[in-house]
Amino acid sequence: MVDASRRDATARQAWQRARELAVVTGRHAGRVVMRAPGGTPVVLAAAKHLYRRELRRLNDVLAATPAAGCFWVWAGLLLGWAREGDVLSHDLDDADFAFLEADFAKVRDSVPALVNAGFLLRSVLRNNDGVLTGLFFERFGIHFDFFKLIPVQDRFRYYGYFRGVQVVFEIPAQSLEPFELFDRRWLKAKDHDRDLTALYGDWRTPQLGWRTDRDSPAIISRELWRRAGLWHGPTTDLSEYLHPRG
Repeated sequence: MVDASRRDATARQAWQRARELAVVTGRHAGRVVMRAPGGTPVVLAAAKHLYRRELRRLNDVLAATPAAGCFWVWAGLLLGWAREGDVLSHDLDDADFAFLEADFAKVRDSVPALVNAGFLLRSVLRNNDGVLTGLFFERFGIHFDFFKLIPVQDRFRYYGYFRGVQVVFEIPAQSLEPFELFDRRWLKAKDHDRDLTALYGDWRTPQLGWRTDRDSPAIISRELWRRAGLWHGPTTDLSEYLHPRG
């Protein structure tokens, strides 16, 4: 019985490593082809197809979990929908979502369903006070980032981490409304113009060289991130990571 359990554990670890290798290989291969002459249009179309497919998969998985109705589309993914009616062509490896601090337990309890569906839990990030501020997943080289928003009076506060710097942002608190994206029903801020203006300023005009950690009007503070380097790799043992503080 013990030997069988060890064999099962070894098989699971081997499968996990194979999935990680597939993610990394696919990402690097895509970058190489994107640089090849004449390759960009073909790769762009394929990347958009993959992005839409994986977003639908994410939606379908979470629809059957406690997180259903607790998270919403925002930031770059919302910007693409509002400005272009599609994902931004330069943002095909990232999808941003938000959830409220009060719903953390529901989101946490939904993580196993995502992991079982092939979304690798890449990192659980904490601020300088040790408070969990975001869960970050990956599948086929696409990052699915879930940021925890903390109500502060009439604002929502959240944290981002950039090259060893902790940046604190605040945006107006809003209610949510449903909308359609890629043949699925999602939630977004009711006044998405207000949301995007708080994040980007003139969000309707593409801005070359934009950097969230430098240019966002939502920034309220920056400081060295003392927990830099604590990024952990993919895991299926969630108990160590998914507590809100410490």
